[in-house]
Amino acid sequence: MERGERGERGERGERGERGSLRSTLILIAFALVLMAGVFVLDVLTPPEVTASALYAVVIFYASLMRGSRLIVGAGVGCSVLAFVEIFIGGTGGGAGGSPGGSPGGSVDASDIVGVNKLISLVTIWVSTALVLFVKSSVEHVEEARRRIEAESAKLETALEHAPSAMLMVDAAGTMLLVNRQAEQLFGYPRRLLLGEPVEILVPDRMRGAHLEERVGMLADAQAVPRGTSARRTARRKDGAEVPVDVALNPIETPDGLRVMVSIVDVREQLLAEELRGRAERLARELQLAEHIQTSILPRPPLAPGIELAARMLPAAEVGGDYYDVIPAADGCWIAIGDVSGHGLEAGLVALMLQSATAAILRSAPDIAPERALAGINAILYDNVRKRLGRDEFVTFSLLRYRRDGTVVHCGAHEDILVWRAATREVELHATDGPWLALAPAVQWQPHELQLGGGDLLVLVTDGLIENRDGDGQMFGLEGARRIVGERADGDAGEIVAALVAASLALGPRPEDDMTVVALRHRDA
Repeated sequence: MERGERGERGERGERGERGSLRSTLILIAFALVLMAGVFVLDVLTPPEVTASALYAVVIFYASLMRGSRLIVGAGVGCSVLAFVEIFIGGTGGGAGGSPGGSPGGSVDASDIVGVNKLISLVTIWVSTALVLFVKSSVEHVEEARRRIEAESAKLETALEHAPSAMLMVDAAGTMLLVNRQAEQLFGYPRRLLLGEPVEILVPDRMRGAHLEERVGMLADAQAVPRGTSARRTARRKDGAEVPVDVALNPIETPDGLRVMVSIVDVREQLLAEELRGRAERLARELQLAEHIQTSILPRPPLAPGIELAARMLPAAEVGGDYYDVIPAADGCWIAIGDVSGHGLEAGLVALMLQSATAAILRSAPDIAPERALAGINAILYDNVRKRLGRDEFVTFSLLRYRRDGTVVHCGAHEDILVWRAATREVELHATDGPWLALAPAVQWQPHELQLGGGDLLVLVTDGLIENRDGDGQMFGLEGARRIVGERADGDAGEIVAALVAASLALGPRPEDDMTVVALRHRDA
C-alpha cells in the first residue's frame, strides 16, 4: 500500500510538471505572436510614429512567466526586432524622407527615425530592468511569506506536540490557538475554545479577579515564568476544578499583542508534595520515637552486684520495645515488653509504661508482681483507651529476682530461656496472662522458678526471634536457644551481643525492634 501511495504521488507530480510546462509553452507562443504583431505594426507605420515602443507590452507580458531568463530573452528579442525594422525601414522608403537631408537646416526624416528607434531601445531595456526589479521584489516577498508560513507551521506543530497545554490569546483575551493537550486538560473540543474568551477556563467566582489581572498584565507586558506566581485554579468543561501552574509570554506581532500561555496540571505534583510531606513528618516522628524509646532505658550499672546486661536495637520504623531494671534491696526488678504498632504513638505508650512501672516499683519495692502488674495495667488502660482514644496494647512480663536465685514472674510475653549450668541444657519457661491496656481490671497469676549457681536467664522480644533471611527463614526461639547454649560460658554482655549478631546475620535490616536481657546468677 505504501509503495502504491508513493507511485500515485509520483504520477500526480509528473502530471503537475507536464501541466506547468504546457502553460509556459503557451505563454511563450503568445509572447512570440505579440512580438511579431508589434514588429509588423512598426514596419507599416510612418517613421514619425514610434510603434516599436509597444515592445514594452511584450516585456510586461513576459513577467507572467516563471524565471528571469524569459524576461531577459524577451528584451533581447524585442531589441533584435527593433534593429531589423531599422534596416527594413531604411531601405524601403516607407519612411518618406530623402537621405541627403532637407534644405535650409530642417530636420531630416531619417533623424526622426533614428531618435524613435533609440527611444524604442531605451523603452525596451528600461521596461526589462523595471520588470526584473519588480519580479525580483515580488519573488523575495513571496519567499519571505513562504518562510513565515513554514515557520508558523513549525511553530503550530511544536505547540501541538508540546507536553503542556498551550494557548495563544490576543489582547482582548480571545483564544486564537489551542493545542490538543489543552483539549485533554479542559475537556473541550478545540472548536468550542477558538474565538472564546479565556475566562471560560476560570471558575465563575474567580473570573472578575482574573479579568483585572489579565488587563494589568497586558499593560505591563512582562513574561511570567511558571512557578513564580501564585498557583491557580482552572475549570474544566464538566465543571471540575483543577490546580494548575501558568506561564505567560507576551509577543508583539504585526497584528498586535499576543500572549502565549503554558498551563500545567499540578495535581500529581501536589500529591507528590503531600506524600513527601507525610514522609518527612513520619521520619521526624520516628526520630522522636527513637529518642523517647532510648532515653527511658536504664543506664549501666543496671543492678550493682548482679551480672546483668541488656541491649535494645531500634528498627528503621521504630517499634515499641521496652525494658527496665530497677534495683531492690535483695536483688532487682526486671521488666520487658513490646507495645503494638510503630512510630511516635508506640513510643509514647512505651514512655507511659516506663513511668507507671518505675513509679509503682520504686514506691513499693516489696509489692507482689501480680499486684504491681494490675496497677500498671490500670494506668495504661486509662491513658491509652480513655484519654488518648487509642487501641495500642502491650505484651509485658515483670520479674522479681532475688539474690538467692528465686525468680517470680507475671505477664504474657516471649518464653523465658534458662540455661542450667549443672546440665548445660536450655529450658523454655512459658509466660501467660492477658496483655496490658485491653481491660481496666484484670488478674494475673504469678509463676516461680529457681536459679542455681552459674545459671543464666535470658529475655528477648519478638523482633529478635522473628527476624528472617532472604528466603523467609526465621531466627526463632530455637535459634536463640542454640546461641545461648553455645555461648553460655561467656559473660552476660557477650551472650547479649552474640544473640543480636546471630539474628542480624539473617537479615541486617530487621522490621521490628530487638531487645535482649541476660542475667547470670551467682551463689552468694
